[in-house]
Amino acid sequence: MTTINEIKRTVTQLPPEKLAEFRKWYEMFDTEKWDDQFIEDVKTGKLDALAYESIEDAHSNKHIKYRNRHEITKTPNPTKESLHH
Repeated sequence: MTTINEIKRTVTQLPPEKLAEFRKWYEMFDTEKWDDQFIEDVKTGKLDALAYESIEDAHSNKHIKYRNRHEITKTPNPTKESLHH
C-alpha cells in the first residue's frame, strides 16, 4: 500500500502540467467527499442544532459583530455608525 510520504514525494516530483492536472482532479475529489459528508450529516441530524440556532437568531433579529477573529459578540440592530467601525 502507498504511504502518505510516497504520495507526497511523487506529487513534489510532478512536472507543472501534471501538477495542474492533479490539483484539478484533487479539488473535484475533495469537493465530492465534502459534499458526501455534508449530506450524511444532514440525513443523520448532526447539523439540526446549528440550523435551529441560526433560524432562532434570524427570527430574533440578532446580528453578529466580529471584533476580531477570536471573539464574536451578538448585538441587536446595529446602528449605521457601529457598522463603519
